[in-house]
Amino acid sequence: VAQEYADMVKAMGRAAEPEVDQRSAVIALQKAIVQHSSRVLGELDDDDPQSVQRVQQLLAPIDNFRARTGRNGGSGGSAGGSTSEGPGAGPGTGEVANGNPADQPAPPSSSEE
Repeated sequence: VAQEYADMVKAMGRAAEPEVDQRSAVIALQKAIVQHSSRVLGELDDDDPQSVQRVQQLLAPIDNFRARTGRNGGSGGSAGGSTSEGPGAGPGTGEVANGNPADQPAPPSSSEE
């Protein structure tokens, strides 16, 4: 079918689009999301409510995507919520295409002594 489409487009006088390496594009997107999440989490101060809110806002698109697709990273986290693996779990955790766990730092724990 792809060859027939390319032939048709060529016959119309247009250049056929080259094949897109979707796997590479997905891997590049995953890496960018992990880097973004890591940088955002690096700025998190658990004791500062404004910092927590800012991190939740910056990572909200990831939670929203997970809510729409029914994926929550296996943690049971909810969209917009803050669980131990909620927004800070980061995309690609256990789902990175190269089979390696995400280079995602664990969210700071809030242990009281």
